[in-house]
Formats: sequence, structure tokens, C-alpha cells
Amino acid sequence: RGAVRAHMKSRAYFADGCASGAYGNQEYLALQLLGNRLSYTIDLSETGCGCNAAFYLASMRQNRNESGCADYYCDANEVC
Repeated sequence: RGAVRAHMKSRAYFADGCASGAYGNQEYLALQLLGNRLSYTIDLSETGCGCNAAFYLASMRQNRNESGCADYYCDANEVC
């Protein structure tokens, strides 16, 4: 099994491919959830006190406006 490990103040994104340089919104993975179900395991054993560890599903592929974070993530709080 593969693993994704995000370090402090970082994010991890899923994409359809990997290319160097700038990327566009169409490169983000658009999940087609069969049966509308997603299952995952997360290990929080090394998450320190006061650390916010979160898992979000966001429509980054559909967002055509690059955010102030130099990605296509968008939420109501405009968090980078």
C-alpha cells in the first residue's frame, strides 16, 4: 500500500499525473466515488498538541480560479 505523508504546514494533493513546473486545475484528480463511499485510514500518533490534522474533499479540478496559495483550493475562509 502506498502512503501520503504531509509534514508541518504542508498539504498533499492527488493528481491524474505528475509534471514539473506550473500546473493547472485540470491536473487535480476528480474522484468518481463508486457507491458514494470513501474509506481511508489515518495515523495521528505523531500529531503533536495544538496541531490541526484534517482531511478535506474539495472540487479543485472544477475551480478555474487560482487561489492566493498558488493552487486551486477554495474555501469560505480562504485558508492557505
